[in-house]
Amino acid sequence: MMGKRLDIRPGERFGRLTIVKEVECRNWVRRFLCRCDCGVERIVRLGALRNRSVVSCGCYMRENNSRVMSERNKTHGLSKTRLYRIWCGMKSRCYNSNDTTYKNYGGREIEICDEWLGENGFITFYNWAMQNGYADNLTIERNNNEGNYEPDNCRWIPIEDQAKNTRRIRLVRIGNDVKSLSEWCRVLNVSMSTVYKRLNKGWSAEKALTHPIRAKIDGRY
Repeated sequence: MMGKRLDIRPGERFGRLTIVKEVECRNWVRRFLCRCDCGVERIVRLGALRNRSVVSCGCYMRENNSRVMSERNKTHGLSKTRLYRIWCGMKSRCYNSNDTTYKNYGGREIEICDEWLGENGFITFYNWAMQNGYADNLTIERNNNEGNYEPDNCRWIPIEDQAKNTRRIRLVRIGNDVKSLSEWCRVLNVSMSTVYKRLNKGWSAEKALTHPIRAKIDGRY
């Protein structure tokens, strides 16, 4: 049974964000167009507003991280390393609306997990990287292109492989229509995570997209 629908109205504030209007629901998740106090607009999931994990367009996170990291940089001694530049680039893509690649990351609601953003965010990221095969000829890659930057969804791959992945868009034909995998997920209202799990089991793309999702019974499908 669904819970009571939370009534959120235009003009309501969450941190630095002011609700402009509710936009298209995606995968049964309500989403709202919000305007930040700095003037930037972004679409935010209802859950992120309610639990305060998103309180601005990203400006608050940048300001806070800048202040914290200016102090941290004095102690961890890693601010001139390649890993630190990768970490900063990752944050910029997700939270800096002026970044040229923001539309492909933050603009698509791609985020970074809390443990890589917190007070010890870089050190936690650094430790994960060193324990999971990092080398200077590798770059960070998300396994699920629709997922966030987080330990379970990231790995290190050769730079040339990521360049190939960036240029390649997976196209799927169903009937007479050809669309990208992400487009089909939106059209058919199926989550990318479900599709990727099915593809990893060896299913065809068409079956992964169109096979009915079974009801969950006693914690199992």
